[in-house]
Amino acid sequence: MNDEHSKEALMQRVQAESFAALELQLFLDTHPACSDARTALDTKLQNRAKAVQEFAQRFGSLSLDGMAGASSYHWIDHPWPWEKEG
Repeated sequence: MNDEHSKEALMQRVQAESFAALELQLFLDTHPACSDARTALDTKLQNRAKAVQEFAQRFGSLSLDGMAGASSYHWIDHPWPWEKEG
């Protein structure tokens, strides 16, 4: 598996965990006593945090939160999404 495919797959995992967590959060807005949904939300948030951390370690931070204490900014080292070919 090449690095770019791995990067895309990991980003897709971050996005999937984020989406699921948001959906569960919205569900809990109307069903606050649902312990199963709360447990599922906690799991999704943990999974998301792991995926974000793995992405940051391998490819750089996804947000400013991951930049604390950074000695350099690596996002400028790679092409921007619109600079990639088809």
